Amino acid sequence: MNNTAAIDMHNECYLQIATTREKDVYPSELFKVKMLDAFFPKTVSQLTTDLSTVTSMFYGVMLESCINLFPESEIDKVSKDFFYRLGRVKTKAILQQDNSSCEFYADARGIVMVLITAIYNASPEYIFKITQYSAKESIINLTGKDRYYRAATTLGIAHLLVWPTLTPFFSGINDELGLDFTVSATINQLDENGACDINFRIFCEK
Repeated sequence: MNNTAAIDMHNECYLQIATTREKDVYPSELFKVKMLDAFFPKTVSQLTTDLSTVTSMFYGVMLESCINLFPESEIDKVSKDFFYRLGRVKTKAILQQDNSSCEFYADARGIVMVLITAIYNASPEYIFKITQYSAKESIINLTGKDRYYRAATTLGIAHLLVWPTLTPFFSGINDELGLDFTVSATINQLDENGACDINFRIFCEK
């Protein structure tokens, strides 16, 4: 067994996604072994957390760059538009999938379902708890880490944004589904390291 095989056998994450890296060309096998050992995520959990960090910093750096183009008072509008459009795009993607094994509801429950799918593949640091789940009103609690707040705090721009930034995401889902729901948020905790405890209530006022 060569050194490359040895490192492959001991890296759970690399074994699972090795086919995505099979066309990479290194200057030597020893260099490959050292790179994988030092920098490649060791588990799928570590990979998703690392990707979450990169995504949140991308968001933060994007807003930081906008400060050079717009007045600081406009930065929150950029953030809101970003999350709103993201909500619509995510909803479109969900509707295009085969949901035959899980009924999708075009009501408050559907809005919650789209959020959960986003947590599954893009926001692994959130922990969700659904405390009410009905067509007219649903409540979901998010704890864990708000990566966006952590990134904005690290970059010194958190004070320019209205928190939680996820509220427009719900609005985007709502509009893409052609619904008429209101979303309210209650922040119980939001720390500099991203630790959070936030309740979102999705309800129909009619």
